[in-house]
Amino acid sequence: MKRYRNVAVIKKRINKVVCNGCGREIPLHSDYLAIDKTWGYGSEYDGERHCLDLCSDCYTRLIKGLKIPPEIK
Repeated sequence: MKRYRNVAVIKKRINKVVCNGCGREIPLHSDYLAIDKTWGYGSEYDGERHCLDLCSDCYTRLIKGLKIPPEIK
């Protein structure tokens, strides 16, 4: 016969999101750009993982500075 016991499980939940561009807190139910990139072999950032979040204002500033804007569908 198997006997069981309850075990507590700790889960991570987002407590707050802060924009990497301007430093302002992004409301939890707002939309924002989240980037999670692991750089491959031979790149300047070989093997590093970069994570960042941008609010819509900072994303707008970012894309305005691009030579080729993102494709919007």
